[in-house]
Amino acid sequence: TVDLDGALAFEARVPHFDGTMAVSRSAPDGTAPDSVTPWRLTTKLKADPVKASLAQLEVSYGRDDAAMKLTGLADFRFGAKPLLQALLSAKQLDADKLLAKQSGSTEPVQMMPGLRALLAALPPAPLPARIDLNVERIILGGRPVQDLDLTLRAAGGSWSVDRLEARAPGATDISIQGALASSARTDSASSDADDSFKGALKIDSADPGTFTAWLLGRVDATAQRQKPLHVAGNVHLASDRVAIDDLKADVDGGAIAGRIAWSARKDGNASAFEADLAADRLDLDAAMTLARGIGIPRQDWPDRGQLAVNIVRAVSSGQELRPFVAKLRYDDKTIALDALRVGQARGLTMDGSG
Repeated sequence: TVDLDGALAFEARVPHFDGTMAVSRSAPDGTAPDSVTPWRLTTKLKADPVKASLAQLEVSYGRDDAAMKLTGLADFRFGAKPLLQALLSAKQLDADKLLAKQSGSTEPVQMMPGLRALLAALPPAPLPARIDLNVERIILGGRPVQDLDLTLRAAGGSWSVDRLEARAPGATDISIQGALASSARTDSASSDADDSFKGALKIDSADPGTFTAWLLGRVDATAQRQKPLHVAGNVHLASDRVAIDDLKADVDGGAIAGRIAWSARKDGNASAFEADLAADRLDLDAAMTLARGIGIPRQDWPDRGQLAVNIVRAVSSGQELRPFVAKLRYDDKTIALDALRVGQARGLTMDGSG
């Protein structure tokens, strides 16, 4: 619904409106109240046939006390190339509270499902727009994310992320650029629409264990001292899977490149993990220390997985291994070593499988 209250005047036969506007959305009559997430927008409005200015803009998204509220201003340019530009901000938002209200669950919201739910909640873009959003603190996945700086752009009915920067748990700086794609739903009961995000990702974490625990929704983050982790790549985030292509990671001075992918249990299918990694030089002891520090519990490991590693020069317990090549896979019944090749500086090489 749209409510207007103000004065309409004509200057040289050109109409001008000066007043207030309220726009809201709620569940249609005859449907369940929770079938649609309500939102409301109120603003002071000045408009003519060319443009509209929205001052003292207030936006509320969600139900009751769980709603996320932002304030700001906006300008809307009409004509052959319409464009909405808005600047919104908030000191603190609670995404967990909103998502829990939407789902009706009392369980803590996990970061990855929560982020996917927020992406899926974005409505189709009705017109070209640029929205700059700044939030000092947002609760997501049970922990605060600070200094969220986000620029969204809408064109052709879809959204893109021009820029997203935030300070995540574990003293972790995150930077993302990409696009959100949403397949059309054929009916309101469908829950299989592939809402996904594809874009460039950069992560610099001073405490990878705490950061990973937050991603996985764990509260038992390790207190073990860890070295920083730097990761960059092209990420694909969907409702049941995460993949990073063109991965480049820095582990204690060793550069790793390759691809990793993880898929969740869904529709009776097992969860899975795949990794194909290569490096010119890598300290295996440092890599194992990082893995132990992240400390993923056994029950959270994927049901099946496969790993391929190709390292030109590896270091383990002070010994150089040239090369170190391994391919292994596992499921709920077997662990198979498809290939193993380990060389030493003196020219001795060992090959094996099993």
